[in-house]
Amino acid sequence: MEKKEKHKAAVVSKFFTRTEMPFTKQVIDHSLPHKFKAPQILNYSRVKDPTEHLKNYRMHLALYATPNEIACRAFPTTLLGNAREWFRSLLPNPIGTFEDLARIFLTHFLGSRERKKPSRYLLTLHQQEGESLKEFMVQFNVEKLKIEDPSNGVIFSTIYNGISPDEPMARKIARSQPSKPQELLDKVKEFINEEETLKAMKSAQKLPKKFEDKKKKDHQRSDDLRPFKKKFRDYNFTPLNANIFKVLMEVKRNPECRKPPRMPRVPHNQNSGRY
Repeated sequence: MEKKEKHKAAVVSKFFTRTEMPFTKQVIDHSLPHKFKAPQILNYSRVKDPTEHLKNYRMHLALYATPNEIACRAFPTTLLGNAREWFRSLLPNPIGTFEDLARIFLTHFLGSRERKKPSRYLLTLHQQEGESLKEFMVQFNVEKLKIEDPSNGVIFSTIYNGISPDEPMARKIARSQPSKPQELLDKVKEFINEEETLKAMKSAQKLPKKFEDKKKKDHQRSDDLRPFKKKFRDYNFTPLNANIFKVLMEVKRNPECRKPPRMPRVPHNQNSGRY
């Protein structure tokens, strides 16, 4: 019995030893800043790109001006599953700076890194027939994120050569001859805003026409009902010489004016064409 208790104590002691952080004494002894906030980012579990995880983590550090020692100690809280198990295996390797920890992290999970496309891939983008300039630029921005550090020359050539010659914007570019990527992007953005404004103005002009058509239909409908109204308006009924209440009471007492009996509630026996 005593041997089992000693074995349990050894397992528990080993567990706590294994969960110690692989940092230097200076990092471990550094006190937490006042009102420290843990990183509110998605945990990394070896599935996504490790470089994106590090970028998000660094942004959090910069936002709250987190010291180097606290950056090291808070990093394992953003790991999950296999990534956390990897971190626990770093016990024999004391780490003193976050740069060392980031370098070890990237080296180990380099296989999970998302492969970026070469810059020349952007040059294959062209505005398709029937595709608006706005749709082409949306596609360009999406594909640009998949490129690793595209140069200004590639960005300029992609937009300049990718816009269709039939596009009105191509004529403006040919006349102005922009020489810098940002200048070209500003002109394209300005042209897209003009197009959106013109579309909004055209749609606003169509609304009064719809209301006018509805008004004409309502007027025509009232004209169609006028003969019937005129017919009943010209008909002279015999005026009553008694109170309407007394007339109704007399009708109620008259046996010839009895109410019809209720219909039997048997749906399958009823003639739906008569009711």
